[in-house]
Amino acid sequence: MDRFFKKDILYFIPVIFIIVAVIRAVITYNDMEAQEYNFAKSEAEVLNAFMMTHRRYYQHLYISHVIPLNEKTLQGLPAFSSSLISSRFSERNALGITIKTVSDRARNFKNSADKDENEAIEYFRKNLTAENYFTSREDYYQFANVLKIEQKCLQCHGSREAAPVYIREKYTMAYDYVLGDVRGIVSIKIPKENLNSYFFKQFLHSIIYDFVLLALLFVLLNYVVRRFRKNNLELEQKVSEKTREISTNNAVLQSYIKTLDRASIISKTDLNGVLTYVNTAFIQKSGYSEEELIGQPLTMICHPDTMDFVYEEILDALKSKKGFYGTVNWLTKDQRKLTLQISALPILDENGEIIEYIAARQDITELTKSKEELKMALFTDALTGLPNRYHLLRMIEKHHKRGNLALVNIDNFKEINDFYGHNVGDRLLVEVADTLNDLCIHFAMIFKLPSDEFALFSDRSISSELFQMNVRTMLTKVSSKMFDAGEYAIYISFGCGIASGYDELLIKADMALKSAKSEKKHLVVYDRDIDTSIEIARNLEGISILKKAIEKDKLVPLFQPIYNLKDERVDKYECLARIEDDYGYYLSPASFLEIAKRSKLYPHISRSMIAKSFAYFEDKNYEFAINLSIQDVFDSATVEFIKSKLESFKDSHRVIFEITENEKIENYAAMKAFVTTVKSYGAKIAIDDFGSGYANFEHILELDADYIKIDASLVKKIDDEHSRILVQGIVDFCKRLNIKTIAEYVETAKSMETLREIGVDYVQGYLIGKPSVKLL
Repeated sequence: MDRFFKKDILYFIPVIFIIVAVIRAVITYNDMEAQEYNFAKSEAEVLNAFMMTHRRYYQHLYISHVIPLNEKTLQGLPAFSSSLISSRFSERNALGITIKTVSDRARNFKNSADKDENEAIEYFRKNLTAENYFTSREDYYQFANVLKIEQKCLQCHGSREAAPVYIREKYTMAYDYVLGDVRGIVSIKIPKENLNSYFFKQFLHSIIYDFVLLALLFVLLNYVVRRFRKNNLELEQKVSEKTREISTNNAVLQSYIKTLDRASIISKTDLNGVLTYVNTAFIQKSGYSEEELIGQPLTMICHPDTMDFVYEEILDALKSKKGFYGTVNWLTKDQRKLTLQISALPILDENGEIIEYIAARQDITELTKSKEELKMALFTDALTGLPNRYHLLRMIEKHHKRGNLALVNIDNFKEINDFYGHNVGDRLLVEVADTLNDLCIHFAMIFKLPSDEFALFSDRSISSELFQMNVRTMLTKVSSKMFDAGEYAIYISFGCGIASGYDELLIKADMALKSAKSEKKHLVVYDRDIDTSIEIARNLEGISILKKAIEKDKLVPLFQPIYNLKDERVDKYECLARIEDDYGYYLSPASFLEIAKRSKLYPHISRSMIAKSFAYFEDKNYEFAINLSIQDVFDSATVEFIKSKLESFKDSHRVIFEITENEKIENYAAMKAFVTTVKSYGAKIAIDDFGSGYANFEHILELDADYIKIDASLVKKIDDEHSRILVQGIVDFCKRLNIKTIAEYVETAKSMETLREIGVDYVQGYLIGKPSVKLL
């Protein structure tokens, strides 16, 4: 650096600067005239703006009568005062600038325009849209701003009859001015002599400044050399301080690493996946010693059910310098299976090249196990341990809705329950489940459906004839069997409906079962005659009831209270669709909703319920829930109707839409779009009947639900240990996601207290209040 600052260079730099300064002086001198012109114009514009502002302000004071117009105040008018102000301004400014208000028709001779000013006035008369005029004369720059007759001028200079009394008495002329007429100008003259002197001084100052700067530069260069040597010493000191700081930070980083090391299962591998480091948690979880692990491939603890391609996927992600986040299974030394959440990253050197891989893991074995147990509970009947209705639906779906299905219903089970009590009834159901399993396991899978109903399902590997024969044999054996339900010996018989090889297998078997019940038969096999004789008649009757209700506006909402267990008050209601018959009784949805969906009358019911519910709660301070089916959500006209109601409703955050959970969602994209739309208005989403149909936790996450309504089939048996565990699992899961839970069908104080202990947020049922046309 010392060699760089030689004397020759120190002399050469000022020479270059002198040349640049001379060139700059020539350019500055040549540009001075243009600068002078622009300066004069801009100064004139500023002065004109100030004067016009001053003029208008005083005009306003006179026009608004803040200053009364009389003999004393007359001299404040611009016509009188402008010449005096201009004269004093011209005498007192350093550049000798004159500013006047002049006219070619001035009443005051002091305000008369000279030749150049008359030329400007004539310019404005020829150029009516022009406002400013600027030109260079021999000795001065001239600026002019046009003064035209404005509406406010006509208050004094319009018709004489309309002028103020003082003006009429004082003047006999200066009336009948015309709006827009050019009456004069604001004339500003800037002498060139003073400007030339001013700009030449600036030019000299610039030259002096440049040469002074040259001298300072030379001094500065000498100073820089000395300062550079001093900075070297200071820099060395700062490097030393920075080194100590890095050491301190490194110590803190090591503390962080130790903390992470204690909280996670850590390992490092080389580029071939061979272990080079394992922490204490890794050793403890795997069961191997450090000596057994180091130098071995990481796959040595891979569980057989974790395929090789999973580890290939991890390595591919790391080799492409991306991270990997996922789940793997381990097989420990003592043959235990562990499920781990893994986060792996490549470690890069200063050139961005991979030198090794590091991975941190968390043991989620217990969490996974709990999830699997909860999933199993969703597929299993709590009382009998048999697969439940949801499992049956999945099984039918898996076999493409084909196979053999028998629905078996215990005859007169309600009377058995009423006579012997629910405990005996439950024991009988368990006995029946065991018996069916023993008799039918060789040809069908057994399912427990709600209430006293069972299902037998086989795929198409068994012919329909053989299936029917086996079911008949089973019915015969059951009818002759004595069931031991505690201290009672009970004989039972079954009603059975069978359907084979049809679409909508469950519906067809249910039709056959209903036919068996209505005809007092033990077994009916579905055929199309059953379909027409029962279903069509029911549909025709239902359609007739629906059309009549729509015509007479008999579709009404009933309101059932929902009780807040924390606040111990009712703060929301569910709006339930009913049809009011001719006798004032209310028909339940079971008698008309399914028919409405098939007959294309359903959208009318939905929109009527939405409109009436919104109207009823318009002036009430409660949240209210409206039931929607999948059909409603996918109907564009109904969705638009909902949006229009939300837009016009002032408190849309009080609206809850309950989406029926027992219908399968085929189009999640459309469903999520609907949820996003209504939530943008502040409305909330509830999943109804959770646990009854297509229930799964992914379903909850996809729909971004605010509330989960636990199905009545689980709440009614809340005193049963299995049901309670299942409900507890649902509640715990929802609390983690900040989703509120509502238990339906709460009819006893004991059930409500049990649900409160479990952590349910709201309860609904006859204990709180029945559906009614009025609120509590």
